[in-house]
Amino acid sequence: MRQWLATPFWADEAKIAQIYKLAKEMSVNGVEYQVDHIVPISSKFVCGLHIETNLEIVPADYNYAKRNRYWPHGYGKHDIANLQYNRAS
Repeated sequence: MRQWLATPFWADEAKIAQIYKLAKEMSVNGVEYQVDHIVPISSKFVCGLHIETNLEIVPADYNYAKRNRYWPHGYGKHDIANLQYNRAS
């Protein structure tokens, strides 16, 4: 699903833009960061929204591993705890 299809009219587009800008600024010295949808916007299990509260900045390798199969309090084995990246760090 395209992000614009999952973006409701009440999303704060300025905050969303700030998050993407910060991820780009954090990507230095060969470490890439990306903006991740905490709840995937397109998955066979769940569909989240493209809103500022559903976005987080994570290392690119974590985001690639997560794909659209993992999210907090996810479905069965799809729980985010199964991945190595620790958001609290």
